[in-house]
Amino acid sequence: MDLVRTAWGVAADKVVGGPDWVETDRFDVVATAPDGSSAETLRAMLQGLLKDRFGLVVHSTSKDFPAYAITAGKNPSLRRAAESKRRRDARRRRARIPLPRVTMRRPSRLCSRAAV
Repeated sequence: MDLVRTAWGVAADKVVGGPDWVETDRFDVVATAPDGSSAETLRAMLQGLLKDRFGLVVHSTSKDFPAYAITAGKNPSLRRAAESKRRRDARRRRARIPLPRVTMRRPSRLCSRAAV
């Protein structure tokens, strides 16, 4: 299911149907793409691979779902909460990626993979 979500760029709850093994079986896909391929090109290639190798058939439809809208009343009295020290420290820690003794090639590869 992860490959399907990646190939079509949809959230997990937007994919419906398929055989039971779609949720449980895992596959290693080993493929190469031309250098400089965009994320859109990679998605299109993955879609083609899933259709050709797995016989995947995709149908796109729109469905209406109930939803709630949250609106402010006539006299809202909301104030922004003060940021706690713990939350501020956690945010700062997430912003750093320690990479000791690593050339610039490795972080650039990690970032390019994350963007896909």
